[in-house]
Amino acid sequence: MIGSAFVASNDGSGILNVTFVLANGVVNVANYYILETDYISYSLVYSCRNLPDGNRQVSSWKLSRTRTLSNQANNIMNNIISNTRGLLEEYYITSDQSDETCFYVPEVIPDQAPVFRGQCEDITGVQGFDIQKVCISNYKPIHENMYWFIVNIIIIYETVFGTKKANM
Repeated sequence: MIGSAFVASNDGSGILNVTFVLANGVVNVANYYILETDYISYSLVYSCRNLPDGNRQVSSWKLSRTRTLSNQANNIMNNIISNTRGLLEEYYITSDQSDETCFYVPEVIPDQAPVFRGQCEDITGVQGFDIQKVCISNYKPIHENMYWFIVNIIIIYETVFGTKKANM
């Protein structure tokens, strides 16, 4: 998903015009209202969209620059939530931000394979795999897409790790 956000006005009202281009090419435009922020550690964001059937869709997020919200920030936001029509504290879902659940992209170090946190998961290969069907001598394609796949793996490897492979 690709997106952008711009301040909707310079009057200090805390309204952002946000645009997302979804994977299927659909463009989603919304107004995000900053209901509260300390500019350092937390923000409360709200959005409301009118639906064609006469109803509305309300979204809101408690955001933190740390893995957890402080009690003080949470209390401030809960007070605003309780006084904002369409919002209820029960609607908010706390997400686990631990190392075990958060995926991250490690720092790229030239000429070294990336190292991720945690252990490898149990993964099984395709059942009945036949190496004879994928062996490629001199990188000649047995299938047009297979050659493309191999070339792209090498290009990605070179791009990420800065190494050079033998010319194909």
